[in-house]
Amino acid sequence: MGCSRRLTLDEVLSYARRYGARDPLLVAAMAYVESGFCVNARGGAGECGIMQIKPSTASDVMKQPITCEQLDNPAVSIAIAVRYLHLLQDRYGERGGISAYNAGRPVIGGDYERKVLAAYSRFGGNAARYGGSEVIRAGTTPAQPHVPTGPDNETIGRVALFSAVMLGTFLLGTAIRRIREDW
Repeated sequence: MGCSRRLTLDEVLSYARRYGARDPLLVAAMAYVESGFCVNARGGAGECGIMQIKPSTASDVMKQPITCEQLDNPAVSIAIAVRYLHLLQDRYGERGGISAYNAGRPVIGGDYERKVLAAYSRFGGNAARYGGSEVIRAGTTPAQPHVPTGPDNETIGRVALFSAVMLGTFLLGTAIRRIREDW
C-alpha cells in the first residue's frame, strides 16, 4: 500500500500543539522518522499511521480498542502519540522517553534517538536539550534524578486540614464552655 497523503511540517506541528505536546517539534521529528509524514504508513511489526503506533499500544494508552484504520487519521495518531510520549517521558525522562517510544524501553544513544534528534535539529530544534550532543553508549539507561523523600503535597494538605479542623473544634469547644459559664 502506497502513501495516500503526506502532511506538511506545519500540519504536524499544528496537531501536536492541539493535543498538548510538551515539545511539538519533537513530535514532528518523531513523525518524520517514523513515517516520513505519511498518514497511512504501515510498519513491519504492525505499526500504523503517521506516528507508527501498534493498535495494541494505542489501545493500552487510550483504555479502549483502537484499530489501524483509526490510526490512519493523523489527528488520532498524533493525539495518542503525544499521550504515549508523555507517559514514557514521565517514566524514563525526556531523553529516555524518545528511545522508549520506539524500543519499549530507553536505549540512550541508539539509532532511533540519533535519527529523531537529527530531524529535530533540521527542523530548527536544539538537540542539546535532549542530550543530543552527548556521546553515550547504546544500551545504557539515563541516570535517575534524585527525588527527595518525605511527605508529598497531598499528605501535607491533609495534615494541614486535619490540624485546622482540630484547632477549630478546640476553639469552638472553648467558646461554648465560656458561654455556658457566663450563663
